[in-house]
Amino acid sequence: MREAALRKRARQFHESAVTVNRLPEIVESRADLPIMKEEYRILEALDESDVVVICGETGSGKTTQVPQFLYEAGYCTGEHEGQSQQIAVTEPRRIAAMSVSQRVAHELNLSDKEVSYQIRYESTATRMTKIKFMTDGVLQKEIESDFALRRYTAVVIDEAHERSMHTDVLIGLLSRNNVPESRRTPPLKLIIMSATLRVEDFVKNQRLFPTMTLPVIHVDARQYPVTVHFAKHTLVDSDPTAAVVKKVSQVHRRLPAGGILVFMTGQSEILDVCRRLREAFPSRSTPAKVASPKVEAETVEVKDVDTEVEFSGALPGDEDASEGEEEDMDEDESVGRERSHDGAKPGAFSVTEGAAEPLYVLPLYAALPAKMQAKVFAPPPPGHRLCVVATNVAETSLTIPNMRYVVDTGLVKDLLFDEYTGVQRFDVSWTSQASAAQRAGRAGRVGPGHCYRLYSSAVFQHDFQKFSEPEICKLPADGLVLQMKAMGIEKVVNFPFPTPPAQIALQRAEKLLRQLNALQDDGKITTLGKAMAQLPVAPRFAKMLTLARHYKCFDYIAAVVACLTVKVRMVELFLPAAHASTSVFHSRALGGGADAATLLAAVGACDFGACSQFSFCEKMLLRHKAIVEINKLREQLDRQGELLDTQAEQAEDTKTRSLPPLQPPTAAQLETVRQIILAAFPDHVARLDADASRADDPMKPYICTKVPEPVYIERQSSMRDSNPEFIVFMSLRQGTKRTYMQGCAMIDRAWLARLAPQSCDFGKPLPQPEPHYDAERDDVRCFQRGTFGPHRWPLPPTDVSYPSSPERFKLFARALLAGEVLPELKALTPYLRNKPDILLKPWSKERIVALLQPLIDHDVDSRRKLLARLKQDSHFLLKPLALWLPAEQHSTLTATWSAIAMGAAQ
Repeated sequence: MREAALRKRARQFHESAVTVNRLPEIVESRADLPIMKEEYRILEALDESDVVVICGETGSGKTTQVPQFLYEAGYCTGEHEGQSQQIAVTEPRRIAAMSVSQRVAHELNLSDKEVSYQIRYESTATRMTKIKFMTDGVLQKEIESDFALRRYTAVVIDEAHERSMHTDVLIGLLSRNNVPESRRTPPLKLIIMSATLRVEDFVKNQRLFPTMTLPVIHVDARQYPVTVHFAKHTLVDSDPTAAVVKKVSQVHRRLPAGGILVFMTGQSEILDVCRRLREAFPSRSTPAKVASPKVEAETVEVKDVDTEVEFSGALPGDEDASEGEEEDMDEDESVGRERSHDGAKPGAFSVTEGAAEPLYVLPLYAALPAKMQAKVFAPPPPGHRLCVVATNVAETSLTIPNMRYVVDTGLVKDLLFDEYTGVQRFDVSWTSQASAAQRAGRAGRVGPGHCYRLYSSAVFQHDFQKFSEPEICKLPADGLVLQMKAMGIEKVVNFPFPTPPAQIALQRAEKLLRQLNALQDDGKITTLGKAMAQLPVAPRFAKMLTLARHYKCFDYIAAVVACLTVKVRMVELFLPAAHASTSVFHSRALGGGADAATLLAAVGACDFGACSQFSFCEKMLLRHKAIVEINKLREQLDRQGELLDTQAEQAEDTKTRSLPPLQPPTAAQLETVRQIILAAFPDHVARLDADASRADDPMKPYICTKVPEPVYIERQSSMRDSNPEFIVFMSLRQGTKRTYMQGCAMIDRAWLARLAPQSCDFGKPLPQPEPHYDAERDDVRCFQRGTFGPHRWPLPPTDVSYPSSPERFKLFARALLAGEVLPELKALTPYLRNKPDILLKPWSKERIVALLQPLIDHDVDSRRKLLARLKQDSHFLLKPLALWLPAEQHSTLTATWSAIAMGAAQ
């Protein structure tokens, strides 16, 4: 009855409403979702406004149900270019796009051809697709080719509260579809969904939606009460690991059945806590049941069918500790805690002392292999309590069943980037209040629960931000600026970001892109920049790939870029024998002169491994997940590299071509790889500081172009013992006491002027060797002495392009008269009234001025520019050249010049 009523309401807005035949158990499971009560309001709001904001906590059902509302209301009944119009749903993570599409297809009783997903490396989308789930980056790419997104009737931006860079850019781009001058017919509907109340950045942003008042629909979450306990004193300042172990031990010994979820900052801390807890509460020998891949797929990311937190009161100030309780278990502050009639606290379970049952302790972090991640979704062995120690990946991305207790350190580890120095560092800091609420909510999924915060309420109220900073404000902006320039957005600073990045970040991004020759001095994108923007990697890596096509070493550069782009550590660093694995690849890379050689050795070894790839990775302590991701990206880069050289229709066969095994590079190829790295990182050069080196310290200091303090080659580098005079590095990492260079490669001082001219300062051209026109390079060349970088390191005499000046045009004119620029004029050289060298003399004659002036006026100083000018004006330079020849040769000159002009026009 309820389903029929909802469909009837939907038809009030769309005559072409669709009937769905759901399974009875699906109808029953949907009925209690809070979002179901809001279907009518959502459809009504979409009829009245082209943009709607839905604010509903995790567990309300918005992710899985809103696309179904649109489908039933007839948003997929039209056609565009011979195929069904679609509903687009974006997710910030690939695993969410895949798993939610499977869930929605199951609920609608449709196939994966009709409810599909598209992520970076794969897609199930067909011409029959009605609803397409995708990562936000995929939709951003589609907008580049079709700004109006005519294929779609509605776009749903899910998880907007996470504020990923792609999501923010998408919202800004889609907001332009709703201004009067660019609104399409029928209008594209935009639904922005957020799990937190932070919607002001969208709703009240006059740059985003200047002429609209956006309707905001609040959806209550189905939730169980969670009692939140603050620590009397903050327990994680000195030793977070010890504080966690102590609190988990107390929960396990005293409180009834129910899983324990612990939030830590990173992999090393998680593994340390797991080890300590296993030693304290050793598991029995009963083997754990591992979830099947199907179970994992249904559990991961399908979070909207679960429950969410309900705090039992407002956050109070510090309260007195309860009396008569042992240790600090109940020295915590409880949120909204009340006494019941018998004196017990309703938020506390009965305490059980004595020997505790075994604890089944499992780690959970993003880099963990899928087989290990699946264990957290399976029941623990009989007689064991499950304890999962996780990073913030368990905050919203994963729903772990049967969690009743949360232990929250309140900490998060972020990779911070300094816009001024380019130094990266991992920083452990307090998370946001919104994230802390999400963590607490994990305890209320299956029933009333408890969250133990290892910090005080004072710290929470005064030191925690209300919301996390948007990703767009934390990451380098060079890739963002390049993509927007490629889309024709010239003034990035005027783009309607929900939260704009810092202006200094945009300025530095444009400066870097000019150094990479991706932008002209006026900020317009170059041909090279357009090619770089087609590649799904950072601009520096894109520059490496475009150069690699030219220098015939694309396979090696693609392998290096893939290793550095995939956000999964390649080596199991926290396993005892990990150093042996890296040593093997370092030894294979000896003589390569770059950390890139180590990466190539590892990738090549996997390609040529005698056993299966998985077995080989286990043997060599390589992460199979990382190798799989790397190979997928290598294949994608290989396909797109082909498209840089050929038309799309000519490169269709590359879509199914598998990569050949990576052959060991030669010494010459490795030298080319190092040169390409320098060309992409011209501002990341360091020189050994021999004067400051100590004989007893194997770590040698370097002076670099980015920061004033000394920097060092990191210990994991294959370059750590060679200490060459000059190196190029890819990034700087701030350690506890020192700053370390990562991704190092040895370079020759003589390469700097040719491959990093932007950082060079040259003197006047040297008289010897004599400046000249080089026909092969079509350029006027000279030798100059110069210096490199802010420390003014001296450079050897270097063959460079002659600086722009009248003398450059004189040298070009001399070469033109001598027949070096256009060989067709060589036959006229013996008849010249003066030798071409007279052009370099200090005095001037009429014929000299007549020849030089048009060259200077039209900036013609190369054969390419001359032919381009002749294509516009076939008589260009004809009269000035005639002044250099006797009258009897004028007819020959005219005929020769006409033939040259005709050739230029073709």
